[in-house]
Amino acid sequence: MNYDTALRGYTSKRIEEIDSADILIGIPCFNNEKTIAHVIQMVTHGLAKYYKNQRSVIFIADGGSTDDTREAARDFEIKPWQEKIVSIYRGPGGKGTALRSLFEAADRLDVRVCAMVDSDLRSITADWVQYLLDPVLERGYQFVAPVYMRHKYDGTITNNIVYNLTRALYGKQIRQPIGGDFALSRDVAKFYTEQDVWTTDVARFGIDIIKDPILVYPTLHYQNGGVALGPNGETNVPNLYGAGEISGGVHGRNRLMGNSLLEICVFGRRAGRAAAERAKEVTLGKLSLAHVDAWNKEVAELGIVETRKSPILLPDYVRHQR
Repeated sequence: MNYDTALRGYTSKRIEEIDSADILIGIPCFNNEKTIAHVIQMVTHGLAKYYKNQRSVIFIADGGSTDDTREAARDFEIKPWQEKIVSIYRGPGGKGTALRSLFEAADRLDVRVCAMVDSDLRSITADWVQYLLDPVLERGYQFVAPVYMRHKYDGTITNNIVYNLTRALYGKQIRQPIGGDFALSRDVAKFYTEQDVWTTDVARFGIDIIKDPILVYPTLHYQNGGVALGPNGETNVPNLYGAGEISGGVHGRNRLMGNSLLEICVFGRRAGRAAAERAKEVTLGKLSLAHVDAWNKEVAELGIVETRKSPILLPDYVRHQR
């Protein structure tokens, strides 16, 4: 069903009662009863600390939580001279629809700045409010995105893929292009509400892969190997180690294509380290091709006649009739 607005009737009426505001901070949420109160506390403290003379509204955009998220949000007492709205948005379930309701509220309230923070944040402080709002209020910026202080191995997809892709496509250096915490002007919020995208998948983005089931279509498989390996890549042949597609057992005999990259990175490192340690204890003998001569001799003694040469780049898989 298509809706011309993501705001329900009671929410629209509440916005009419407030009439106008300077600042709107939205908190999209879904089943976040354990963290929502902390986020609201930091937001209301930040507004009271830095923007006491501004008319501020805290908007809780809920996706129909089945726990006590909305109750926790309603019961939390915010600072004086601030308004709070707790609403269930209309439209397809997803963070995109939550943002639509927040953008519409920002437009109707004619705010100077609109900011969003995720409802599951544990590291948020009151100072975040100033960091997000000041560039829009004091310096006239249209959009503000965060730069998180993270360990170098955290956020690898964002840092190594999404950031570079965004920069290549749009020429903008936004370090956190998919960050859940950002601020924008009323003009930008109004622009987004007018886009005809709110019945598409845009409305559904923000899926939590830890909580929400994801449909997976296996399209490519590989089935290789079968060499029995130990946890550090050791085989039953002394001083021989292996990893990757020669093995069988890490993912079973039939594995999804693409898992081999992770497999070779993990077990290749383990096998390499184990082999390096083992090499310190091994005394190398004289290299020769005696094993090849022994193989050829055994083949000749068994009377095996082989005319094909190796390697075979394009083998003939057609079964030959005898």
